[in-house]
Amino acid sequence: MASKLSHLAKMSRISADTADLSFFNDISLHDATTNPSLVLASAETEAYQNIIAKVKKDYSNETIQSQAEAVLISVGQKILEKIPGQVSTEIDARLSFDTRGTIDQALRLINGYEKNGTPRERVLIKIAATWQGIEAAKQLEAKGIMTNLTLIFHLVQAAACAEAQVTIISPFVGRILDWYQANEPDRDWRGKQDPGVASVSQIFHYLKFYNYKTKVLAASFRNTDEIEQLAGCDLLTLAPKFIQTLNNEEGHLVQILNEAQVTTNMSQLKPTEAEFLWMMNDSKMASHQLAEGIRRFAKDQQTLEDILST
Repeated sequence: MASKLSHLAKMSRISADTADLSFFNDISLHDATTNPSLVLASAETEAYQNIIAKVKKDYSNETIQSQAEAVLISVGQKILEKIPGQVSTEIDARLSFDTRGTIDQALRLINGYEKNGTPRERVLIKIAATWQGIEAAKQLEAKGIMTNLTLIFHLVQAAACAEAQVTIISPFVGRILDWYQANEPDRDWRGKQDPGVASVSQIFHYLKFYNYKTKVLAASFRNTDEIEQLAGCDLLTLAPKFIQTLNNEEGHLVQILNEAQVTTNMSQLKPTEAEFLWMMNDSKMASHQLAEGIRRFAKDQQTLEDILST
């Protein structure tokens, strides 16, 4: 019998949620997603020490910001050498409320990739799904730059991204579960009761029902049951431990999400800025987790810059 991973790959495109270059030597995957936290977690490895040392030498007369961007590009290119698909490279989280700043950094990243021989079609610019981030993504998509809007915790974020015609959105399954477990610890959140699973399912059905081109990349899993509950989602980005577990387990998975069988009881949303901000503010979970996610990524971005400045 085939592994659960190979069966899952027939229903959803699998992406590795890691910046660990050595991982790609063991398992063949199509895409990869990165963020400042993942890059930082791998910074102690020899491969990354070499990248950081080279960047510090080659960009010694450049700003720390330029050096950090060069590191992200170098990491992305190293990963692309090992996969046939795309890599997501994240915008500085401190620009999450700066549309112009986000666009400018995205253009620098894409230009850096292209200067080094990587076509823009292989890169997704990853942006926090604030109102300003979504507006930046809209303008970047119009320039032919594909985007991945991350830190999705609410349907209104997904709807606004779809209206902006972004390429991919990344709803965070596990971080939604984290919030509910912290606030209602005595409740059983397993299986179909998992609020992160329910959120991604709702978003998937909504986007397919209204025929948006935006694809759903479910992210931030806490267990393999969440992954199996979302079999059939357009894309799944999985941490190495879950990829290895699914690759080592035999079994048949049922396709839970199916584009041919979508339904929704939601009216189509075309939110204004005020409506978007109110709906986010009205959800304690979504507003808290978006802000917390931005703070975490900003902190790790700063730590990476501190490493480069020493």
